[in-house]
Amino acid sequence: MAAKKNEEITEQETKTEETKTEETKTEETRTEETKVYDPWQDMVEITLPRHPKNEQNFQFVAVNDRRFQVPRSGRPVKVPRPVYEVLKNAEALRDYAAERKEELADKSN
Repeated sequence: MAAKKNEEITEQETKTEETKTEETKTEETRTEETKVYDPWQDMVEITLPRHPKNEQNFQFVAVNDRRFQVPRSGRPVKVPRPVYEVLKNAEALRDYAAERKEELADKSN
């Protein structure tokens, strides 16, 4: 009877070990499947116009305590996606401000 109990215990131990290894494998595949998107690794190409002679030859951008100096050379440059978005938003706001300024100038005349 003691031999039967020992066999049952060893069977349960091997089943437990097999279950643990299966759980470990599923956890590994989950981590492989759910790769986290890092926008700082996603590089995007942007071209800033050449700088006028009286301005700096780079554009300063700061996002979440990360600082960048993007050259204003008229050539394509790769920057992280958050920097790209900041530069594109700034350009859109400059365009909007120029349009609004024209509208207000037309109304005053």
